[in-house]
Formats: sequence, C-alpha cells, structure tokens
Amino acid sequence: MDTSMEAPRRYNTLSDEAYLRKGLQVLGIRYDTDQSVFHTWARSLPAGMFDGHRSVLTAPDHLIFHGLTHRLVDATFKLLKKEDKVRVGVSLREALAQSQFTSTRIYNETRDKVSAVGVSEWAATLTVFSFAVRRVQPDAHTLEDTDTTPLQTALRVVDSFTSLVCAIYFFPRVDLDGAPACRARQTMAEIKRLADVFFERVDSACRCTDTEAFGFRLDVPNLHRLRELVEFVLPFVGHVRHLQELLFENAHQPLKRAVVTGNGRDDAGRAMTRFLQGELASRMALDPDYFGLTKEWVEHKGIRAELDAASPLWSAAGGVWRCSGGKLCDALLPDGAQVVAGRYLPTGTAITWRGRATRGGKKGNLLVGDAVGVPVSPYSDGRVVPVAEGAAVMEDACAVRFFLTAAFFTTRSGLAAALVYPFAPISGSTECFVRRDWLLFLPLKACVRRALVLHACGSACEVHAPQGVVLHSEVNRWQVFGRAAGYPSRSG
Repeated sequence: MDTSMEAPRRYNTLSDEAYLRKGLQVLGIRYDTDQSVFHTWARSLPAGMFDGHRSVLTAPDHLIFHGLTHRLVDATFKLLKKEDKVRVGVSLREALAQSQFTSTRIYNETRDKVSAVGVSEWAATLTVFSFAVRRVQPDAHTLEDTDTTPLQTALRVVDSFTSLVCAIYFFPRVDLDGAPACRARQTMAEIKRLADVFFERVDSACRCTDTEAFGFRLDVPNLHRLRELVEFVLPFVGHVRHLQELLFENAHQPLKRAVVTGNGRDDAGRAMTRFLQGELASRMALDPDYFGLTKEWVEHKGIRAELDAASPLWSAAGGVWRCSGGKLCDALLPDGAQVVAGRYLPTGTAITWRGRATRGGKKGNLLVGDAVGVPVSPYSDGRVVPVAEGAAVMEDACAVRFFLTAAFFTTRSGLAAALVYPFAPISGSTECFVRRDWLLFLPLKACVRRALVLHACGSACEVHAPQGVVLHSEVNRWQVFGRAAGYPSRSG
C-alpha cells in the first residue's frame, strides 16, 4: 500500500521539561514540590525521619492507631467464632461508652467486619481491647508463653503493642503525675526493648499455622514504619508529641493545599506563607498584648474569624471545675455524706447535691460513678484527700491515687468538691476494689483528672447481645486506666 500521500503523524512538540510538568500536573503533583521546605528538612535530618511512601512526614497517630491498631483489632476478631465476636463486640462497646465517646461500635455484627472510627476512638479501643476480650472470653486468660491458644497468642501481641504505645505517648506532667512519675518515665532504651518484644511476638504469630489469619492481617509495611519511628524519629525529636505539634503535622496541611491548588509556581513559598500566617494568628489569639494590639481590634468580625480558626493550634487553660446537672436525690447519697460535707459548710447550711461536675466542655464531664486520678501526699485515715500541690508534688512519696465519685457539691468558698471512695489494690492482681467503708472529701482542683474505670466482672456477668448490654454483677473488682496507668492518650 502506498503511504506517501498519508497525512504526517503528529508528534508531541512540547519540550521535555514542559512535558514532564504537564504529566505531573495531571497527577495532581507540582514540578517544584521537591524544593519545598519539608523536603529540605528531610535531606538535612537523619535517614528514616521522613516517610516518602504515603506522606512527606511520618504521621505517628495515623500509623499507630488508624494503621496498626485497626489491623490488630481486625486480626483478633478473625480468630473468633461468630457468637464470640458478638460477645466481644458488646463488651468493647460498653467499655468505650464509659470513655464518653459517641463512636463505640467497633464490630459491626451485621456486616461481620470491624468498623472505621476516628484516631481518638482507636486510641481508646487500644486501651480497653484486651480487657474487653478477656472479661467475656474465659480461655483468653494466660500469663505463660507456652501451650497457648491462637486467641491468647493474639492478645499477647496486643498487650505488647499497648505497652509500647503507652511508653511512646505518655508525657508526664509534674502537676498531674508528680515528680516521681516524671523521673520514672521510660528511656529510649526501654522503649526500644518494648518494641523488640512486640516484634518478636508478631514474628512468632506470623510463623504459627494456627494464627495464620492473624499474621496475614498484621504483616504489612506499617510494621517497618513503626520500627523507623522507634529507631530513628523518636531519638531525634525526643517525644512523639513533637510530631503532633504545629511545626510538623499542622504545617503539612498548608503544603498539601498549596500543591493541589497552586499554579505550579513557588508552591513551597506559598505553603510557608500560609504556615506563617496561621502561626501568627495563633500567637495573636494567645496573647494580643504581645503584639501591641488592643482587645477591641481583635474583636473585629473578620479578624475574629481568623483567630477562631487558628485557636486549635495552641493550648489554653482548661478552666476550673464547677458543679452542674440535675440535683441528686437523698436516696442516692452514700451513708455519712451529710456528716463529711457538713464540715466544709456553715452549720445549718442546706446542701444542694449534684450528680455532675464539668470542666472545659462536655468531654470534661464527671458523673457520679466515674473514677478520678489525683496526685496525693501520704494520708492516714482522715476524711480529706491530701491533694499534692506546689512543693508536695516533688516529694518521692507523691503518687497518683484513684477514687470513685459518689456525689458533688459546692463549698462555702465556691469551690467544687466531691465525695469519693478510694480504690485499694488487690494483692497479686492489676485490679482493685472500692473501699465503701471510707468516704472522703475531695476538692476538685486543677490537678484532678478523669480516669476510666471498668468492671472486672469476668464470668460473673452476662452479655446480652440482642440488647447490646453487659449486665454486671455485684463483684467488687475493677480495672482503672489513668494517665500513667496504661492509657495511650493523644492529649499528653
């Protein structure tokens, strides 16, 4: 066939640089992204600090909670029978409800799969997961490393991961935890040792044929990123909280927006400009006087909108405790309540008992029956909890103790207070019991923090799957989770 008269074939006449730029733009990437300040940081920091696979920066919350915690929970459910999945799901849902989270349905029995929830909900799930499983699964209890069932093997992996995450995230504060807790925080060597234990147990679970389903769900690249986080990132930055602050994760958001919405010119400059604007607004909201600004100026509607958007980037005081909610009827008051509270009110004063105390919004609520953690000095059989403040928190004898709230009221000085029962440890166990023969007065000062208390019922309680509730017995055994007692909180 004669092709001499065919139309000439059209070729791309773009230069190599323009062709590459156009291709990157189609992919949603900009040509000069590698010139951004974040890549500059990556080149100047040690190897392993930055993860180039899915994100410019290693996001520890997503890696640990959205990634590995989700995988661990899902893999553990794979080992359970259908009826056992429902029982564990109900137990876990009841435990998360005590954490004051609205998203509590981790296991969806209708679809037979683990649900997707937020990072904070996953952190709470990791806290209570092993406990929630063990209290409804009698064969899940073991302290030995040999002759174990697949479920026991899986829970040992979960336990070691929880211990590692608690060590990584716990940031002791002297006013909340006391100086001894600050001095006793795990070193990087101890954190690496916990990581070794976790990886050894993961390796063992992946090799066993009876835990093949568990190992298959867990054998993912995120395991390697966790090792990078422990070995390279944490020793360099000091603590995981520094990867959650303004400099890293919040600064990454303007970069992503600039890369996607920019015109391809100086994306790094535009990202840094937005970052500095956000930081400036945040600092202005924190202390306008530092910039010579009057309060009337910052109350302007347009300026206030910018400051309100920036306020999550800094930490503000949480406020004071105050009594709120409906009145508590006399029938619900503990024995001796009038006598103990009467010491702190004028003679003949009618006490208005409340069922709730609030500090800084709904998530700070304290209800009757909740647990609180308080740094205290040594005390005898007095009726007042000796809350440690000032120099007292520096003493070696200062420790965080836990109490169960029984009622709330306001003293004559306007201070919110609570009547509480102390928790006492059970010998040879991590659980404790409530001393209901010892009612104490607790002033609700700034160092009082809510803790999570769950009933350690075991086989004595019944799980009603259709109703989605756990009917607890009168067994006086409890498990308390506090800041330094195994709660991988993201708030620090």
